[in-house]
Amino acid sequence: MPIKNKILSFLVSFVFIPLALIGQALGIFIGEYISVIYENWGTAAFIVSLIPYIIGGVLGGYISAVVAKKIYKNIIFNYALILPILVITAALIGTFIGGFNFKEFLSNFLLIASYFIVLKESKE
Repeated sequence: MPIKNKILSFLVSFVFIPLALIGQALGIFIGEYISVIYENWGTAAFIVSLIPYIIGGVLGGYISAVVAKKIYKNIIFNYALILPILVITAALIGTFIGGFNFKEFLSNFLLIASYFIVLKESKE
């Protein structure tokens, strides 16, 4: 693996930050409308309150991974994960320090998990 591929794989991961924020915001916005539908179906209130955060996390990670892969086709999986893992770790630490919020924790966990899964699947 040439050093150029490693550097480009790391640099392309910088799209994770803005796209994850946009994806989470879009997912939470869409999730609010979807949660109303589930609420009308009689779904438990606890689950209904989590739906926007679940959709936000998954959508943010998915969008980030797809765009990163489109920008650089020869992405090296491990190097493309460095920055997102650091960012999510910092966000999770902030969640614990500022008073634990399960919804934020779940959203951030699903964000990095979906980024990981989509990027890994596109590699195979």
